[in-house]
Amino acid sequence: MQPAMSSTFERKPGAWRAAFLLALAGVFAWLYLRGHGLYPAVFADEWYYSKMSRLAPLGEALLPSYLYLWLFSASSACGAGFLDCVRLGNLALYFAALPFFYLTARRYTTQALAWLLTLFAAAAPLNAYTMYFMPEASYWFGFCVLSWIVLAQGHWRLWRQALASGLVLGAMSLVKVHALFLLPALCLYLLVAAWLDGAAWVRRGLMAAVLATLAMLAVKFGLGWLLAGDAGLSLLGPFYQSNVDSGSTSPRLALLGPVAVSAMGHGMALATLLGVPLAILLHGLASGALARRTAASGRLLAWTFLMLGAAAGLAVIYTASLAAGEASEGLRLHLRYYSFVFPLLWLVAAASATAPDGGARWLRWTVAALILMLVIAAAVSLPTYSLSVVDGPDIAAMNMRRTAGHVTVVLQAALLLAWAAGRGNAARLFVLCLLPITILVAQDRIGSFAAGHQNSNPGDRAGALVLETVPAAERGKVTLVGSAQDLPQLMRAQFHIDHADSVALALEDGAPLSASQLTPGHTWLLVMGSHPAPFATVVRRTDEFTLLRVTSHNATPAP
Repeated sequence: MQPAMSSTFERKPGAWRAAFLLALAGVFAWLYLRGHGLYPAVFADEWYYSKMSRLAPLGEALLPSYLYLWLFSASSACGAGFLDCVRLGNLALYFAALPFFYLTARRYTTQALAWLLTLFAAAAPLNAYTMYFMPEASYWFGFCVLSWIVLAQGHWRLWRQALASGLVLGAMSLVKVHALFLLPALCLYLLVAAWLDGAAWVRRGLMAAVLATLAMLAVKFGLGWLLAGDAGLSLLGPFYQSNVDSGSTSPRLALLGPVAVSAMGHGMALATLLGVPLAILLHGLASGALARRTAASGRLLAWTFLMLGAAAGLAVIYTASLAAGEASEGLRLHLRYYSFVFPLLWLVAAASATAPDGGARWLRWTVAALILMLVIAAAVSLPTYSLSVVDGPDIAAMNMRRTAGHVTVVLQAALLLAWAAGRGNAARLFVLCLLPITILVAQDRIGSFAAGHQNSNPGDRAGALVLETVPAAERGKVTLVGSAQDLPQLMRAQFHIDHADSVALALEDGAPLSASQLTPGHTWLLVMGSHPAPFATVVRRTDEFTLLRVTSHNATPAP
């Protein structure tokens, strides 16, 4: 006799499929309406991506995200509404990834759970990035295609998987340069996959790793050169290369402290959000599940662990390097550098729910105890870290001083104990209960953040004033002036002025501006705060900013 739930699902597959597609359409519509018409939110990122993709040649881009910049340069066709077109493009790519995720999930779990996980992926906090002029949604699409190749196409020969995955990873590196740091993990995975497949695994694995590397580099530099010329032959691009060069002389031992602080913060965040799937993943690897299980299950464990380790490790090291210049930067938790891996952890839990792993009892308790300590530590120490919706909407919503954080900690701890005790429904309860709770709490926090950008900021109003007053042909001759704390608002104004030649200039509080500080040929000033400019006359003045026209003959002449 079939279980009631399974029987109901099998009797009316068409109705369930229609409900699934309707739910996906509902999520898409909700996300579109949530982001439509919002003012830009993330600076300097949104201004730089807008400038690099729409207002300047690709070869001049600070970041080597040439494929992303080329794709979204098409938003210029939308005129003044380019930002809403960018958001629609983000949504299209975000949802285009879902069929690949579903097909991957279907390889490891039931159709019902695969559909549910796909809905959760559509509603995941990761979708917050569809609101911004940033490449996260495009990167998520690439990662879902990459995971589908290596996990759902097990019938392909290993060399075909290596070639295809290398090509996709190369394209991802032209969306976000961070993809380069996934290459070592991909090569290790190909070795593991060869080992799981059997005979002559060392030779086949190494050949596959070399093939994947060559394919990735061919796309990275070949397509990069086609899109951006000689600039496309740079590995990291001007911005990241300058960071590497400037930090090359700093003592490596000095980074150990910031690395430990950042790693602890990320560990607490992961344990709070994903304690049960992390326990299942670590237990499976520690108990030799790769050797015992089928190649398919072993591949899922290996791929998830390697991708999470590579991406989270990069986030920790990058954060620690920033802390060397400013200690507060070391307390930021940049979950967006690896939150694209989270749905794979959900899949690990779902696969365990349908095919639970017994394993040694002491090992289960040991793994659970380690993660439980991180969960308990999070309740005390996580509030000391800097959590924001932009850096990591998943964990920013889990305020440990409020009910949401308390409930999450208690439920995660209870499920970890149940899993350690061998309760077969612990993984299922995580997927069916705790996961949707964390998603809903995060979406509520993201919604509040989005609502805060429905109204204009001083920078938005300053940019609008320039558009109203300065002739279109002269908007590249605007210098924006303010103190260091005004820089985000100055960049916000630049975003609306929408000209690559506008310049932002930061001065000390109250410091006067001299004509020699102006870019040659600039004849307009937008000043926030009090910064006297005696060589210019006031055109418009408000309580927040002043628009001036350079009139004195002492101003720097145009060449």
